[in-house]
Amino acid sequence: MATLLSIKGVAAAPGLAADTIRYYERVGVLPKVARSTNSYLGYPAEHVETLHVARRLRELGLPPGDTRPVAV
Repeated sequence: MATLLSIKGVAAAPGLAADTIRYYERVGVLPKVARSTNSYLGYPAEHVETLHVARRLRELGLPPGDTRPVAV
């Protein structure tokens, strides 16, 4: 089973706030995650790398909505 992180754990590495993570989910930068049996959201570790990239793109002036993954 893959290790799931809390929203605080996912936000810590790229230095983002939990509200930013929720916003990125709303605009489609991150996919929505399922709740566990205890009703907590569990984020896969792969989300940390996505957040690093999204933060760097934001620093370059690219709006978050433009960083959504596109189907090829």
